[in-house]
Amino acid sequence: MYESAKPDAITIVTPHTLHFEHGMEALKADCHVFMEKPMVTSVPQAHELDAFVRKTGKTLAIGYNTPCTPEFRYLRELIRNKTLGKLQTVTGRQSQDWKRLTTGTWRQDPKLSGGGQLYDSGAHMFNSLVWSVEQDVSEVLAFLDHCGTPVDINGTVNIRFVDGTLATMTISGNSPVDSAGMYYTFENGRVEVDGWSGTWTRWCTRIMCISIPRGGTRPF
Repeated sequence: MYESAKPDAITIVTPHTLHFEHGMEALKADCHVFMEKPMVTSVPQAHELDAFVRKTGKTLAIGYNTPCTPEFRYLRELIRNKTLGKLQTVTGRQSQDWKRLTTGTWRQDPKLSGGGQLYDSGAHMFNSLVWSVEQDVSEVLAFLDHCGTPVDINGTVNIRFVDGTLATMTISGNSPVDSAGMYYTFENGRVEVDGWSGTWTRWCTRIMCISIPRGGTRPF
C-alpha cells in the first residue's frame, strides 16, 4: 500500500501492542500519523517512537479528545496562571460496563491489548490529568483487580507530581453505569470537569458554585 498509493498520512486503529510496529512503518514511509490511544505499550517503545518522529519531522498525534475541548484548555490556563492559587489535589473517577462488553474480544487478550480497562478507556482520564497538570510524575502506587479475567478491570492509582500536586484516580470496568468526573482543588477554589469528554464543568469558590454547560461563559 505504501509503495503503490504513497499516502500522506495514516490512521492507526489496530490493537494496542501493534501500534509501535505500525507507527514506525508509517513514519518510515514518510507519512504523518494519527494513532489511537494508548500510543504504545512500553516505555522503551515510547522513547524510540518519539525520537524517530523528531528525526523524520513528521507529525504524530494520539487520539485523546479532552485537550481539544475549550473546557480543558481553559482549565490548563487557570492552573498555569494560578488564578485560584496553586493546584493541590486532583481526584478522578470513571466507570464503564467494560468487562462485559469486551468479553471474548482482543481487549481482554494481553498479547494484543497490553492491559485492561486502565490502559483502554482509563487512558483518556490519565491523559486529561497529565495534560492539564503539566508536571512530571515522581511517584506512583497502584492496586489492580482482574475480576477473574486475564487483564485489569478495576484499579486505583495514587500519583505525586514533582511540584507536590497529589492525584488519585479510580477506574472501574465492572459497572453497569457509565460515568466520569475529575475534581481539581486549589488554594482558593475547586473545579469539577467531565474528564472523559469535557462536556461540563462546575466552578466553586468560597462564596459560590456555578455549573456551566459546554460553551457557557466561564467565571474566572
